[in-house]
Amino acid sequence: MRLVFVLLILLRFQEEFVAGSVDFGLLKRNVINVPKNESRIPPKTTHFVIGGTQARAGVFPWQVYILFSAQFGPSLTSICGGSLLSPRHILTAAHCAVDMVAPSFVMVGSVDLEGVTPNTKWREVHTTIVHPNYNRFDDSHQNDIAVLEFSPPITYNADVKPVKFLQNDRVLLWKDGVVSGFGTFKHRPDYFGRQEKVVSRYLLYANVQFVHNDVCKTIYKNPWNQPIISNAQVCAGAAGRGTSQGDSGGPIHIVHNGETFQVGLTSFGTAIVSDMYRQDKFPSVFTRISSHCTFINRASENLARCM
Repeated sequence: MRLVFVLLILLRFQEEFVAGSVDFGLLKRNVINVPKNESRIPPKTTHFVIGGTQARAGVFPWQVYILFSAQFGPSLTSICGGSLLSPRHILTAAHCAVDMVAPSFVMVGSVDLEGVTPNTKWREVHTTIVHPNYNRFDDSHQNDIAVLEFSPPITYNADVKPVKFLQNDRVLLWKDGVVSGFGTFKHRPDYFGRQEKVVSRYLLYANVQFVHNDVCKTIYKNPWNQPIISNAQVCAGAAGRGTSQGDSGGPIHIVHNGETFQVGLTSFGTAIVSDMYRQDKFPSVFTRISSHCTFINRASENLARCM
């Protein structure tokens, strides 16, 4: 994989840029350049949804790109996805947030990471709120959910809007879902024959089908051959389509009565590259939003709630 090492230039903040299984987050990428007079951070590399289609502006106005520093790694080398909860809160996966340190940034309002629009907003994360019952060493990945707070608050526009949730999502899980994100979209052999991730600059989405939890429990088990999937999780995927590394924390949606609702956030999936393209057989696993409505409400200071 081509490596691009660019010195990170930290500018004084202005209005728009202010001072078995495997987790699908913490995808490492190269340090990027912060340009002058731009309210954005243009990445040199990133990764996207497998089998995805390029999204149009405004279709997923709550989609968030998270570029962050991890506690034990170099600055600004990891990416995750997320959803906009309020003018200053973002929903993501706990495994993305648990080691997050400054500097870390979020971007909303763009489907092209190299495209500048008036609606593109970058903000710095200043607070991470990880679910109190999340345990990074638990094979089951339960309670893999977190809220990030950033500043200054943003103003909603055609490309920036908060996501919606339903407290009772059972009727929705009979429908097909849609995943979106800035994660791996395909692989190819490198010079040594290893599978490397192929990159793109655009937000992608893909249609997927939900897999019944009873089936998913037969796929994902702990070292003692015990199922690890609970009712606080949902599974989904399709042949040649689904989420992958870099998509963690991003949404899976359902369209119901003309409205779009987020029913889960990307948590983990198979670590075997070939199986990532067989997500009808090896689906991704998502943290179920309806099981965490109280946490979302409290962590967002009552600014976001399930309907």
